[in-house]
Amino acid sequence: FDRVLTDSKGRHLDVLITGRTSETVKFLRKSDNKEFEFKIVDLSEADREYVKRLPVWAPKAKTLVVTDRVQERLDDFEARVRILALEADKTGTTSAQKQNIQREVDGLRDEIIDMIMSEDLDVREIRNWINEVIYENDFD
Repeated sequence: FDRVLTDSKGRHLDVLITGRTSETVKFLRKSDNKEFEFKIVDLSEADREYVKRLPVWAPKAKTLVVTDRVQERLDDFEARVRILALEADKTGTTSAQKQNIQREVDGLRDEIIDMIMSEDLDVREIRNWINEVIYENDFD
């Protein structure tokens, strides 16, 4: 999930959040794709609140043999599906909003499959992984 994080000293960093534990946030620095793990307590108050609303999770181990670019897209997909699951579970979410969220998940799945096909990779293996991510987050 894309975010500009600010630490408690006011320094900014453009990142892609890839996971979080109860005490840390994991992310890729977008300028060089270097991976970091940062203590949540060392973030600005606004970013601490934001990160704490995210589910505790970590990206799946890289079990698929794919290029770094494809792996990045798969990690983005997994993070976005988790965020959409949170949105769908919010109190007051209407059935129309849930249908829109489901359509977005379906669109993300189709986008990933199209990318995989253009890369000439094993679609079956990656489709199984995609379906596992969707199932884990209570989407059909």
